[in-house]
Amino acid sequence: MLLLLLHMSLAHQRHAEILGLVAPLLVAESISRQLRRFRPQAASELDDVFADLSGRPSRAGLVAALCLFAGLSAVYLAHPITRAPDGYTPAAALQAAEDAHVTGPVMNDYGFGGYLIFEGIPPFIDGRADLYGDDFLKRYVEATRGVTDDLPKLLDQYHIGWTLFAANTTAVTLMDHLPGWRRLYADETSVVHVRD
Repeated sequence: MLLLLLHMSLAHQRHAEILGLVAPLLVAESISRQLRRFRPQAASELDDVFADLSGRPSRAGLVAALCLFAGLSAVYLAHPITRAPDGYTPAAALQAAEDAHVTGPVMNDYGFGGYLIFEGIPPFIDGRADLYGDDFLKRYVEATRGVTDDLPKLLDQYHIGWTLFAANTTAVTLMDHLPGWRRLYADETSVVHVRD
């Protein structure tokens, strides 16, 4: 398993985080057996402290943990996470689409995928590129950059109801000239097109 994760990290130049998380768990038991031979027989005070902590939780500890969890939950509910406006936060565009009652799947700019997920909208594409496969990514990039004339085919194949692309991109220009589509919203961050 360790060799496979090491290969994935080196050969594909990704998944290094998985290697970093899983490798210590995979080698912990064998390293602990080796370290036991070198450890003195008498347990240190620190070992006693950790042994006490690893026992059954006390009622007071459980109550304290539940109170902490409830308190943090209340703070989160009172002040939910929000994103400040930036180049990857098309909040106004999403609000315009919602106000216009736009329905159907969205074809989005690659950089907007994470924000769409954050807002609970299934993206067409997002930063998890390895999930989509090379052929799909190549087709998407070439279609939205105007390298191929595949954009109308993609829109029809996936039954796209609206698009959300970054302003000043080739995809916006293509959508502006595509029959059956019109601009619904535009700002300095993003442009929304909908079917006529």
